[in-house]
Amino acid sequence: MVVTFLLLAWGFFELSGGREFTPPVPEEKPLNALMEDVARAERAAVARADTAPATALILGDALPAATQAPEAPQPITLAGLGTNAPLGAVLGDDTKLETTEEATPEVPRDLRAVTGSRVNMRQGPGTDFEVLAQLVRDDEAEVLEASGTGWVKIRAIESGQIGWMAERLLTALN
Repeated sequence: MVVTFLLLAWGFFELSGGREFTPPVPEEKPLNALMEDVARAERAAVARADTAPATALILGDALPAATQAPEAPQPITLAGLGTNAPLGAVLGDDTKLETTEEATPEVPRDLRAVTGSRVNMRQGPGTDFEVLAQLVRDDEAEVLEASGTGWVKIRAIESGQIGWMAERLLTALN
């Protein structure tokens, strides 16, 4: 075993350069030279951004008439929020806010009742977490999130407290 260790050590010594090995000396650059290199790289990046063809598209310069933006500006709307109000109305202009006639569909709440006689509501999904409160049989709770591990995040209807409970200890109300 000692001979094997010595052979491995000798092999490592030879493969790493042996007696002729000299560690490389890093090139020492003064701090000012490094700062100049960074500044030069930043100027080059800004110069590339200044000459980019995208500026012509944004400003509408030197484009054929077919590719130029329409002359009448279109109002920006907040379609993702369910309203067709112009952006100016939202930002505080005196424009009246337009509302849509459609009512947003209400998502049904997942209400459940506690089936155990006294059940712990915990800080996280598992018995390793601290007990926040105890709910008794027939207490109602709204399921906020299901982790898929047998634990659900709930809000106690009576107290409004939020915590986690084993899903098997709850039964559906609706």
